Amino acid sequence: MPRFPPKSRETLVPTCFKCDAELRADDFAIYRKLVNKLADKFLCIPCLASHFNCEESAIHAQIKFYRESGTCGLFK
Repeated sequence: MPRFPPKSRETLVPTCFKCDAELRADDFAIYRKLVNKLADKFLCIPCLASHFNCEESAIHAQIKFYRESGTCGLFK
């Protein structure tokens, strides 16, 4: 059976498809909520704000709203 070298941490860390910033859970959740529920590539929050032509604070406000409301399973 062939043995493959273990993957390095760099290949396991998902990154923004625009700027290559390392992504966190909130980046995945808000992208899926606002853009595409079935997405397999993602934007970081700063790039997402640029995409929507808004302030990052507006994106963070949406994240806070969904987390506090408990209405969206993506933010648990």
